[in-house]
Amino acid sequence: MKSLLELEQFDLESASQQQVAALVQALLEQVKKAASELQSKDEKIQALTYELAYLRRIRYGVKKRNLLANCKRICCRYLERGCRRC
Repeated sequence: MKSLLELEQFDLESASQQQVAALVQALLEQVKKAASELQSKDEKIQALTYELAYLRRIRYGVKKRNLLANCKRICCRYLERGCRRC
């Protein structure tokens, strides 16, 4: 948290508006980056969950066509997004 350390160094009463604005902008960028990473990880977890369900159905013989179609759609969407980010 580099920006938090910078905040402690500022004397907010004498800090200029530009300094505070730059600090806020840096914090917003960190939040956006963290949100993007979290969304990516959530998508991966969801894709793996559907893949695990699919593999369990294969192993134990329970077949549900709707779940299979949903799994394929989500896994394909995740793989497409993952390839674009590489």
